[in-house]
Amino acid sequence: MGVLNVSPESFHAGSVFRRDDDLLRAALAMAEAGAALIDVGARSTAPYLPTEISEADERERLVRAVELLAGKLPVPVSADTARPAPARAALEGGARVINDVSGLRDPAVAALVAQHHAGVILVSSPVSAQGLGGDHRADPVARVRELLGEALERARAAGIADERIVVDPGIGFFRDEGVPWDVFSNALLRRRCDKLDCLDGRISPRNQLVQQGVRARCEDEPNIRGQGSG
Repeated sequence: MGVLNVSPESFHAGSVFRRDDDLLRAALAMAEAGAALIDVGARSTAPYLPTEISEADERERLVRAVELLAGKLPVPVSADTARPAPARAALEGGARVINDVSGLRDPAVAALVAQHHAGVILVSSPVSAQGLGGDHRADPVARVRELLGEALERARAAGIADERIVVDPGIGFFRDEGVPWDVFSNALLRRRCDKLDCLDGRISPRNQLVQQGVRARCEDEPNIRGQGSG
């Protein structure tokens, strides 16, 4: 997956493209390099940044980018959104996948995916930026598996076929779990998501920047160091 953003507030400035020609050039380069899917985000969902924008603003940003790319790329376009108005506009503009960091908590988004026979990426993420609540000592793999199971139930209830679903463990989203975020994330990477087999092992590629950050933070802590997966 190649990841592009049209959200200036994104945590990774190198992924943000404000000019149409720059966005298209970057997307084509990713496809040429082997990306099978180009994901476009118009609202930063970093849980540690004050990045909220209106749904209307997200819709305007997202549909412009999707319409620009959908007709010019040799690979499908994925729209990174958890809100119905941007999702509808993106699907009508040519997106073939919705990448929902909330795991379809909004039933309107699930209905749109089903109606358009689109694919969906279900991300495991806390209920809010303040964390999951409850027992923060829970095993990270068990907790993420639980969240993904709930997301799968929502997708299936909406009529989305399993072959259109990919799950993502949400590396980097868990910021208030009673342990440092990198320790929580590294527990998932160390296990290589072997226990996240709730969908026949179809796990989306983890964000390379997040994996590199986790490994860097663990360089001097051999007891939590583990093997990441690409």
